[in-house]
Amino acid sequence: MTAVPSQRSVLVKDRSSKRSAAAIEGLTLLEILVALAILSVAFMISIQLLDAGLEYKNRARNLNVAASVAQEKMETLMKGAQSLPEKGTTGKEFPFAEFKWSVDVSGGPGNLKVATVEVTWAERMRERNFRLVSYLSD
Repeated sequence: MTAVPSQRSVLVKDRSSKRSAAAIEGLTLLEILVALAILSVAFMISIQLLDAGLEYKNRARNLNVAASVAQEKMETLMKGAQSLPEKGTTGKEFPFAEFKWSVDVSGGPGNLKVATVEVTWAERMRERNFRLVSYLSD
């Protein structure tokens, strides 16, 4: 004797198979919120990395300009220019920052003089400086 499935058990199987198929096809609200949270954290980290990269680029540019200004003033001293003022600014040559420089020539060992060129500039509410020191002979 074979058992014939009742009509009720067939309906229950159909409903459960429809539910599992619907659950597999769609995403729950919780899954969507977790995915959005992960994406927003990744986006915020990438924005912070971009900001840090721009800050380091600006710092490197300012340091490069300061080194160039100091080298230019030191070369003027090495050529024997006596008319170089003790202090000055770069003015509007560099639109992104104003660089102030100062020169100090003091006595050194023997017939040598110690020449110091210091360049300062403002960067992110702080004063930065670059100092170049060399020996000059008479």
